[in-house]
Amino acid sequence: MRNSRLVLVAITALAAGAALTWHIRSGTETNHSANDTGAAVQREAVRSPSSLTTPETQAHPPAMKQQSPGSKSLDAHSPMLAYENSEDLAQVVEQLSPAAQSGDWQAKWMLARAFDECFPQVADPTLYGKIRASAHELPPEVQADMLRHLNRSEHRCRQLIASGQVTRTKVLESFDVALRTENLANRATSLVNSPESMSENDAKAMIRQIVESRDPWAIWALSEVMGETEDGANEYGPFSGSKVDRWAWKFVACALGYPCGPDSAEVRRLCVTQGHCASQALEGVVQQAFLTPAEFKEAIGKRDELLGIIAAGNVQSIFR
Repeated sequence: MRNSRLVLVAITALAAGAALTWHIRSGTETNHSANDTGAAVQREAVRSPSSLTTPETQAHPPAMKQQSPGSKSLDAHSPMLAYENSEDLAQVVEQLSPAAQSGDWQAKWMLARAFDECFPQVADPTLYGKIRASAHELPPEVQADMLRHLNRSEHRCRQLIASGQVTRTKVLESFDVALRTENLANRATSLVNSPESMSENDAKAMIRQIVESRDPWAIWALSEVMGETEDGANEYGPFSGSKVDRWAWKFVACALGYPCGPDSAEVRRLCVTQGHCASQALEGVVQQAFLTPAEFKEAIGKRDELLGIIAAGNVQSIFR
């Protein structure tokens, strides 16, 4: 049975009381070791960016640079890139609001993400100051990455927060509006949230449609469908059922144009909310913080295989 977990839960639910779930602790955190027992061990939470360069990463550059022929790369004027590249989210809200009101699903999502990104600073105005005060406990290069992400987030949010628009209610309402719009990404989200609402055959047909679309946003959402299950079953074929599969599909989305670079919102979120900071694209952060070396190598291999399947137009084979 698949977990009934939300794909895109507003950071609102995490901000109050938990300091966004991350603690700077002189560089240690609990993670899974690569040994046979799989026991939780203490390991470095953040390492020098140079330590991320392994034979695997040398052989496989960041996925965002591996865009496949025929992929649906993001238009230069897309709402997603407007959000990703902006230094002033108040301008993004002003720019995208008319499109969102006209039904543009991506504009609705980017508005929700803008409010969501800024809300922690409203929920606890001292939060970033507390994080900065603890930064001296981190290695210098990690401290620099963390401060860079904090500074950019503060700068992006300054005018939007000053406008008084960033409230808990606004964040939740924005996500609710975004989720009500019909699009492939939201269909994937609905399968995660309500797995019993669709037969296996219908779910596979929807997954096939999403993969064939080569839509990076929809495939990013699909990664949650293809990830861990409560019973460990790979109900949608050999590219489903584990955290390795979830990250492999995210890497596919990156390769098809989803923003995953060192300054992307996703990498910034992992740094600011969870303390995983590095001058790396998403793959580097995942390699250092979320997967063992063997798991990371497997995820990269599955990413490459999936990209080959997509390029060949043989999507049905993902269920073999």
